Amino acid sequence: MRKLKIFFKTFWRSLTEPAYYQDIIAAKFSFSLKYLAGLLFLVSFIFGVSFGLRVLKLIPQTPNFIQNAKKYIVETYPTELTLTLKDNKISSNVKEPFFIDLPTGAGLPLQADQGFKHSIAINTRGKVEDFTKLESMFVLTADSVVVSDSGTGYKVMPLGEVLKKIPDGASMTKANIESLLTGAQPFVAPILPRILICLGLAAAILYPFLRTGLVLVWELAVLVPVALILFIFAKALKRRLSYAKVYQMSMHGVTIPVIATFTFGGLFYPWLLLAAWLIFFIFLIKVILNQS
Repeated sequence: MRKLKIFFKTFWRSLTEPAYYQDIIAAKFSFSLKYLAGLLFLVSFIFGVSFGLRVLKLIPQTPNFIQNAKKYIVETYPTELTLTLKDNKISSNVKEPFFIDLPTGAGLPLQADQGFKHSIAINTRGKVEDFTKLESMFVLTADSVVVSDSGTGYKVMPLGEVLKKIPDGASMTKANIESLLTGAQPFVAPILPRILICLGLAAAILYPFLRTGLVLVWELAVLVPVALILFIFAKALKRRLSYAKVYQMSMHGVTIPVIATFTFGGLFYPWLLLAAWLIFFIFLIKVILNQS
């Protein structure tokens, strides 16, 4: 409890009291390192618990999700389409290229949103190179799936190893897809909630530690050039501050950008992150000006 009290007191004074940085200069480097690690853990813990709770709230919705997913897949698969496997190659019974367009309102990236005319193209008699002229998000060939690669090209995912494990002569129709999904439903129904529980607990328990470690290394690296700029400024003003002490002060001053980044969406709003770092510089400059 005493350590928590010290942490929150340090947090508040690091945010609001330039004069407090005189005490930081006198403190050990390890004190500031522990403070920064604690700050990162706190915001990561809040984020992790919040995300974990949102995941756990999805558990009651899993029966409807499974039912709707099954309905969506069955309704999307064309009645006239049959895919057959022979000699580890896929073939179809329709005139190719055959296009499948996903219905709207599925919560999926629609082809129009991505600059494509179609969602899926069946092109088992064509070549991988046909991808560019088919104007589809996904293209199924005889032995691979071709997907758009950031709109600048395409990526080929070979299916050879997967197809070798499927019996020769196997076929896929609307009827057997519906039968397969119906048979899998009793097994998926109890597993999906357990997956969500594990994900929610991992977010609340493991995520804060993992994120704290990674972001701590990142923040310490970012502060190297930042502290150097402030150190040069301090020397220009003839302030008796070593680089190590300027760096240590920066570990407290970075409280503002950390909060902006992980609590208020700084990663998604660059202007907010930029403003936070600007406030950081102004605050630290004021601290340096107060030094003798």
